[in-house]
Amino acid sequence: MDANVPFYGSYFGRRHIRYQKRPDFRPVPTLASASGVMPDPAQHRPPHIPARLLAWWRFDEGGGEIAQDASGNKHDAKIVRATRTPDAKLGEALKFDGNSHVEAGGLGAHQTLSVALWVKTGELKNTWSPLLFTSSAQQSAFHFSLLRDGTPNVAINCGDKNWTHRRAKRSLADGQWHHLAVVCDSRLGGNIRFYIDGRKDTDIPLDTDVPLDLAAFRLGAWSTWERNPDNNFHGTLDDVRIYIGLLGDNEVAELAKDAPLRTAASQ
Repeated sequence: MDANVPFYGSYFGRRHIRYQKRPDFRPVPTLASASGVMPDPAQHRPPHIPARLLAWWRFDEGGGEIAQDASGNKHDAKIVRATRTPDAKLGEALKFDGNSHVEAGGLGAHQTLSVALWVKTGELKNTWSPLLFTSSAQQSAFHFSLLRDGTPNVAINCGDKNWTHRRAKRSLADGQWHHLAVVCDSRLGGNIRFYIDGRKDTDIPLDTDVPLDLAAFRLGAWSTWERNPDNNFHGTLDDVRIYIGLLGDNEVAELAKDAPLRTAASQ
């Protein structure tokens, strides 16, 4: 008889009832599990979903308030007070001062999501300096930021003001250009991976089981901090790409080159 209902299954199995649809929710006890040997989590990861480009902002228009979507998917974005600068990694870039941002949206909600961009930090004045922040703070909100020490961080709202945070290891707070990518699999058993300059920095469980909402979002700021410019991003962004699906190691390495090719993942 199970006396503790929320904790079905063996000690090292998936015990909480939110996992009851998982094949390993209530695994058959084995001699190994009885001896305290944890199962290999890789055996229960969801299937790979290839990356498909949703939006791509190069910021190379030369002027104007529109950031054209180079993916061909017609997700043009609005540039709000961000300054175009030739101090870029590829062509031109946008410089943010806390009062500026890029307004975007219409990308839907997805359980697998990849974001890749070039970033050059200025002064990071807030605990979370927004790189890409969903406009809301409700369930499925996706907040991609740099922490005060320059470490990349992702926060996902899993409901009832419950936020799951995952962070990379390496700081980017050196005022130099860096390629940064995050690959999120929010399905049960999924992981999150951070890549810095084309190399995998962190690969850890995410396992949130909520879609990641990109219906409305900002680059470089959060709508809630409209009147608090110190809370927003100070620095420069270039070549921002958003994908549905999961970029692989080789695809990220290709994007991190000074002149990335239009690989299958970026077309």
